[in-house]
Amino acid sequence: MLFGFRAMLALLLGLTSLMMVILALALPRTTTIILIQAFAGFVLLDGLLCLATAIRPVHLPTPRGLIALEGVVEIITAIVAFFLVSNLDERARGILPLVATWAIVTGILELAWALSIRVSRGRVLLVIAGILSIAFGVFLFGAPRPDLLTAMWRFAVYILLLGVLRALVTFNARGR
Repeated sequence: MLFGFRAMLALLLGLTSLMMVILALALPRTTTIILIQAFAGFVLLDGLLCLATAIRPVHLPTPRGLIALEGVVEIITAIVAFFLVSNLDERARGILPLVATWAIVTGILELAWALSIRVSRGRVLLVIAGILSIAFGVFLFGAPRPDLLTAMWRFAVYILLLGVLRALVTFNARGR
């Protein structure tokens, strides 16, 4: 098999982020529900990837507890996002604080993960991903509430960058 389970999940995660960017380009005003569901799917997939990484034996000394905690946080975030979609008219305002909180918490966990590993391979990419997530979350909390098109563009660019960084971390660590 050319790719392992984690590598296939990382590739699927990158494709999910690319799909979100394409949706933002093609249907900017009519994809709110689809994008929230895609976000929930992205976060759910990332959470499952973290849990798979924490459970499966790997050659590198990884902080399994931090990885598992990130997975649990992301799965809970996905469930809340799916709940917000159920009545979007009343709950649409809740998605930006949810995304901001998710970005900050996962960014902190990624930084802790990056600083606790004993090897240097992939550490810089993990630190960049963590800083990107924290900065995006802080930006969402601090910026004025954007219109739908602006919010989708910001989120699409962030998710694309995060997906690329996480795929690079996975393939970089796998190359060792």
